[in-house]
This record gives sequence, C-alpha cells and structure tokens, in this order.
Amino acid sequence: MAITRHVLIISTVVCLFVHLSLAQKCKNYEFPGKTVYRSCTDLPTLQAHLYWTHDPSTKTGINPDGTGMVGTQALVAFQDDQGKTKAYTTKVNSYSPEMKPEPLSFSVTRLSAQYLNKEMIVSAVVGPLSNGTTLNIVWQAGNSVKNNVPQMHSLGGQNVKSYRALDFLSS
Repeated sequence: MAITRHVLIISTVVCLFVHLSLAQKCKNYEFPGKTVYRSCTDLPTLQAHLYWTHDPSTKTGINPDGTGMVGTQALVAFQDDQGKTKAYTTKVNSYSPEMKPEPLSFSVTRLSAQYLNKEMIVSAVVGPLSNGTTLNIVWQAGNSVKNNVPQMHSLGGQNVKSYRALDFLSS
C-alpha cells in the first residue's frame, strides 16, 4: 500500500522518538543527526517503532484508565496540504475528535516531526508524570489530511490492534 501522506497519532511518555518504518527493526535504525536512545521496541502493528531514554529522576505514565484510542492524549504529526510537516498535541475524546491543537494534562516539550524517506519521525520530551513506569500507548497511521486537519484512519485491520501496555524500565 503506497501512502503518500502519513498521519501519526501516539500517546506515550518519557523522552521518546516514534518512527513509522517501511520494514526495519528498531535496533537497526540510524537516526538523523546520530541521535541515540537507550531503548527501543518494535510495535506489533503498522510497522511502527518506539525509542526512548527513561530518566529515573522523573515518574512516568499516561492514560492509566484505558487501552484504546478514546481518552488518549496524543502527539500528532502529518504533512499539511502544502507538504510541510506539522506536529502538535491533542486530546482524543471521542471516535470523531476535532484533532485541533490543545495542551495535554502533562508537559510536552521539544515536540518535532520529520518526514524522511517515506517515514514519519516524531520526537518529544514528555513528563514528568505521576503514576509509575508502565503505561498504555496507542499509535495510528492514516493517509488523509483535509484543510490541514488529519482525517479518520482506518477502523479495521492493524489500526484497531495498535495499542499495548509498555513498561519503560523493563522493555
């Protein structure tokens, strides 16, 4: 499937780097600028990978009450109508969210995105948060942007399986 535009939605914490890849394993990826992360995991769907460096001096956690998309506090990245890469935070409060930029209930700094070699790369420093090192993460990929707003991703296949709990200390 050829995707000309990538839309990425993810909720997670700590210093992180989210990467939608065409085929690689996370351990084999070389980042632009030689950025290094201490840990990574290959996510089970959508050829996505999550990279992070956990700072033990802060507590981490997110979306402790659910595992699905609704309730997610998200980092969003996409190419706008002019092909410029955009990144912002938003809350997913329903199955038809507005996808407008809005602050989250926790700190997100240094949020950025790059679209290189048909891969969307999102990085941010998230937290500190207050509820441990295990959290629920949700990630999505779509291919539609209208009026500079990401549109609904598929509601079938891998898209409905793109969530998991992750312990940032043991993974």
